[in-house]
Amino acid sequence: MVRKKRKICIAICAFLAAVVTARAAHAVVRISNMNDFAFGSWSGSGNLTATDGVCIFDNGGAATYRLRFRGSGAGFAFTMANGAATLPYTVEYRDGGGTFATVVNNVTNTFTIANATSTTCGGGTNGTIRITVLESNLLTQAPGNFSGTLTVRLQP
Repeated sequence: MVRKKRKICIAICAFLAAVVTARAAHAVVRISNMNDFAFGSWSGSGNLTATDGVCIFDNGGAATYRLRFRGSGAGFAFTMANGAATLPYTVEYRDGGGTFATVVNNVTNTFTIANATSTTCGGGTNGTIRITVLESNLLTQAPGNFSGTLTVRLQP
């Protein structure tokens, strides 16, 4: 059996839901340095993966922070769409000192090591978002451009 190569161009727009919350007088939490995830064309084999480093700032001195991830699919599912066709993806997050952990859509996850000295982490990052589209899901789709929105909400 001859397998035809498929090319699927994928881009996920990382929509920043910046949340400023007063925990104490003038306390601020902030996500910065977020970018779109551009996967490019799929070669016809293997998973598609993209990462983006982010800066988590918390001037309240907390050792932990909470993130909630929501996709643009039904029920906040992590899916991209091309017309009526949908393509699922997984989201993982790694804080500054940890390993990647899979996150569940619309569930608050707690992480550690927020930056308390610079709202932009001095131009660096202290967290990483990784998105993966599995080969098994890509093989079920016709070629096309898929897009979606990933909303990330920071909570103190």
